[in-house]
Amino acid sequence: MASSSDDERDHLLAALNAHGQQFLSSFDLSKVKPVRKRKRKNVDDDLDAAPSKLARGSKQVIEPNSDTDEEEWTVPTVVDHSTTAISKPKISSDVPTGRASFMSSKAARLVQEPSQSAGRSAKNDEEESGDERADAENDALLHKLIHTKLLSGSLNPELDLSPAERKKALAGRVIEVAGETKLGRGDRTIRQEEHNRASKHVRDGLREKQKQRDAKKLEEAKNLGNYYPGLKKLYDDSSSGAPKQREKGLRMGVGKFENGMLKLSRDDIAKVQGSSSRGGRGGRGGRGSRGRGGGKRGGRF
Repeated sequence: MASSSDDERDHLLAALNAHGQQFLSSFDLSKVKPVRKRKRKNVDDDLDAAPSKLARGSKQVIEPNSDTDEEEWTVPTVVDHSTTAISKPKISSDVPTGRASFMSSKAARLVQEPSQSAGRSAKNDEEESGDERADAENDALLHKLIHTKLLSGSLNPELDLSPAERKKALAGRVIEVAGETKLGRGDRTIRQEEHNRASKHVRDGLREKQKQRDAKKLEEAKNLGNYYPGLKKLYDDSSSGAPKQREKGLRMGVGKFENGMLKLSRDDIAKVQGSSSRGGRGGRGGRGSRGRGGGKRGGRF
């Protein structure tokens, strides 16, 4: 049974091969280029000629003719549309602007072209970026000015100040820049505020020590020949001046009270007499005019 089935299969293969050769020989393949559709048709005819063979799952092998062109057996090009890039329609960026201009209550926006609005927006962005850049440069310049010029005395590392002294110097320099004290007096102002918080005994000792230092500085200036009477204030006490003594009792409006007596000068007397005389004439004149006016009005009635 096995040999008979093999013989039958060989016979069918030979018949199929002969049929294919006869079919291909009917065409002049040297002059006419092969067509892929015709090739597919020939394969379909061969498959129809052996239905039983395909049902059994056997493989069919078709040998190409040596006279045929190699282009007949090229693999067809397969195009996968799922991987190809699909070009999406470009949405104009002016659509939201157009909608906003359409919904706007201003008629000028309807006539305005999108290109003009885009140009204006770009110009505004450039102006804003320029303003931000200028602000940043000004901030950097101010920071540099403060730390190099205004506060240079307190931040100079060559002074070899302690942290507490550096803090006081910085606070004093800030007061000077703010204009609350004179230049060069900020540090002393801070120290004076600290001294005022101490007890009276400590304040008296500090004040006495300061006087000794001022006297020593004045003596050194005189010995070096740097002293001049016009510069006396520079060597005096750093305080603004001796506080004025308040006069005891009630102070009079005129004159000067001294040694239990009120001393009046001629100017004070003239001021008092002049003010009273002017007030008296004005008062009498006013009363007289009102009286005469009243009399006249009474006469009319």
